[in-house]
Amino acid sequence: MMALKDLLELADDKLHELWAKKPYDYEKERKAMIRRVDKARDQHLSATPTKGKKIFTVKNGVAQVTLPFSIAGKSTFHVPSERFVEWLDHLKDSLTKGELDKELEARDTQPGRTSTAPKTGAGWSPERRAKFDAKIAERRAAKK
Repeated sequence: MMALKDLLELADDKLHELWAKKPYDYEKERKAMIRRVDKARDQHLSATPTKGKKIFTVKNGVAQVTLPFSIAGKSTFHVPSERFVEWLDHLKDSLTKGELDKELEARDTQPGRTSTAPKTGAGWSPERRAKFDAKIAERRAAKK
């Protein structure tokens, strides 16, 4: 027969975090990264300058790629520009096969990614804001 003590021993308040945690959506993250890889491929192959953010820059025949997640502890890679499309194709293939799911999930746990907590060092101090506002007011007064 089970006693109240046995009932309470089976419960653990620490499990609340696990219960409340939203399951990680691998498919959604994979699709988002594949879209970024396809966009980078199109930007690299484009004959005209492209608009928008890029995950790469090309300089001196070398493409520097900065990924929003780490692979083998690195998030920045240098690839010969003539082989950059091939590198992106391999990256897309690895993403499609789910070989980088752990890396994508690890990115999701980094602070600031989806956190609603205030970022440290973000914004101006009240003193700096007041000084800036005073400077703007001074400029406006000088124009009149």
